[in-house]
Amino acid sequence: MRILYEIVLVLYIVGYFPILLLRGKWHGGFGERFGFISREALQRLSQSSNIWVHAVSVGEVMAVGGLIRQLKLRFPRHQIVLTTATRTGYELSQKKLSKEIMLLWAPIDLSASVLRFIKAIKPKIYVAAETELWPNLFYYLHRNRIPIVVVNGRISDKSLYQYLRIRWFMRHFLKCANAYCMQSALDVQRIVAIGAPTHCVK
Repeated sequence: MRILYEIVLVLYIVGYFPILLLRGKWHGGFGERFGFISREALQRLSQSSNIWVHAVSVGEVMAVGGLIRQLKLRFPRHQIVLTTATRTGYELSQKKLSKEIMLLWAPIDLSASVLRFIKAIKPKIYVAAETELWPNLFYYLHRNRIPIVVVNGRISDKSLYQYLRIRWFMRHFLKCANAYCMQSALDVQRIVAIGAPTHCVK
């Protein structure tokens, strides 16, 4: 099942790269997104215990700012590694959170990329803002016994419709997470409907 997902993802990436180039959205972080992390970053990661926080773009970065500061207060000996997937999210993180975090581009959800990130970060826990649900990432984090927590989770009307169509696939990796902390009772109902275990949802 994951093999089929990975094939589809590779085909999508190959087809989407020309669009990125034509729209001028290509940036230097794409190498890192495939798991090619710089030697300097690898050295920094290896020198501390890390908490991995993921915020895909601007809205999520703004939402996790307070959480990151609380984590720094609660776990001062740990380094907060923040990953983001958009240029605007990356730039905002540099501007607003550079003193609290180590910033990386988020991995593309290919097995090889994800495994390189997990090996480099060795996170004590993975925290995803809102609803960043990545099958390979969740699977390999779970396989490496790394707790997964989704915070401020939400499922939009559009996402719900799409997820319900592939519920048979979603439920296999949604069970990998330890906790889903949702924004509302409606979001609780929705993530359970697409396959999250009831006992993990708050």
